Amino acid sequence: MAKLGNYLYILICIALSVLSIILLSFDFQLNDFKLLEYSVSSIFQYTFLETKNAYFLVHLLVIVFPLILSFDKKVGFYKKWPKVILSSIIVAIPFLLNDILFTKLQIWGFNESYISGLRIYNLPVEEVLFFFTVPFSCIFIFECLLSYFPKLNIIAKPRKLLILLAAFLLGISILSLGSVYTLTFALLSLLLVLIELWTTSNHVVVKLIAFAISLIPFLLVNGILTGIATEAPIVVYNDAEHSLDRIISIPTTDILYAFVHLNLVWSVYLGIRA
Repeated sequence: MAKLGNYLYILICIALSVLSIILLSFDFQLNDFKLLEYSVSSIFQYTFLETKNAYFLVHLLVIVFPLILSFDKKVGFYKKWPKVILSSIIVAIPFLLNDILFTKLQIWGFNESYISGLRIYNLPVEEVLFFFTVPFSCIFIFECLLSYFPKLNIIAKPRKLLILLAAFLLGISILSLGSVYTLTFALLSLLLVLIELWTTSNHVVVKLIAFAISLIPFLLVNGILTGIATEAPIVVYNDAEHSLDRIISIPTTDILYAFVHLNLVWSVYLGIRA
């Protein structure tokens, strides 16, 4: 049943890829680009971020410590880099296609003042890197937990917690029927939780703890991308397309997005790592 779960996660990646390709074949838009105009009052003002290299600097912030600490003897993360890269590529494919689609639909966009101008299809190259630097750092967190706290794997699956989480996600899904972005990732989050409930896995607790830890750098990095440290946001969201409130400048829906992305990354990585 544990292997079945890994296969289901890969099938989700394939299904997302196919669905995104189908939707990209249609020529339609949801909203006027003007709706992407959004400003937020900076909490921190860092002048070194007022550059076209700002998004690249965010990637450096994401990856620098996990990269240096990869050579910790107990974790030996550098030995796992090939499997990390492979799992990141597998999950990146549907998410990049989804990113292209959502950019086309103007659910979000990118501030030209903070990106280099290099693009792959309609995405800034910095946005493409996001799907490799973030998984690298979050798989590092996951491996640190496995290496330093191996007893986490013998903790029984928190079924009541997962049932409550599933009910919560179902509620968000029902409340988000008018929002493409929120509804998409609320339903995907619900699906991932149901898979964890249905299949046998001894990594559920590790995933939940890793996600909780990952939220700390996530809020910092996403905050920078959405404008808390720059004069204007680097990534600009269409407020009409996410039904939840913001945490300062961060769309709350991004937490659902991160939950789906990271859980798929960890699950595919576990299948490759086995």
